[in-house]
Amino acid sequence: MKKHIKILLLIIVYLYSCIKPYGFKDGYHSYFIFKNTSNIDIAVNYNAGRYDSNDYGTVNKSSIEANKGSMVVYANSTNDMLLALRKHQSWEHLVFRKYDTLKLFIFDYAKLLSMEPKDVPFDSVFLQRYDLTLRELDLLGWELSYPPDERMKNIHMYPSYGGE
Repeated sequence: MKKHIKILLLIIVYLYSCIKPYGFKDGYHSYFIFKNTSNIDIAVNYNAGRYDSNDYGTVNKSSIEANKGSMVVYANSTNDMLLALRKHQSWEHLVFRKYDTLKLFIFDYAKLLSMEPKDVPFDSVFLQRYDLTLRELDLLGWELSYPPDERMKNIHMYPSYGGE
């Protein structure tokens, strides 16, 4: 009987370890879900105060390549935008402790890869920018998409929802 209990406990521990936690137990988020419903591969990059004006300059290709597992969302697929975590760090801690908005920049990944220089001109690969407050992320269930879906029509973005 004790052997069966040990095996059952091992199975429960194994199954529990397979569950990917959506956030920390205190309600903070270590990742958000990003769906790419377009037919192109995209790279999603967030700002940490790096892009503060409309003249963004260049995109660092090597930075995106180094983090492609957590930044690239292939055509017609979904990726969990996992934050490179330090102990108890979350998206809320990283972004919202310093800024009131998370800016996500979406780039054409294939075009970015095809360009030669390490720093690619921003305008040549830029597709969309989302400016999200913590409240908006909560309302969206921490799930975003490109192109933006109907649920996202009220968030700040450039180009605007349904616009060119």
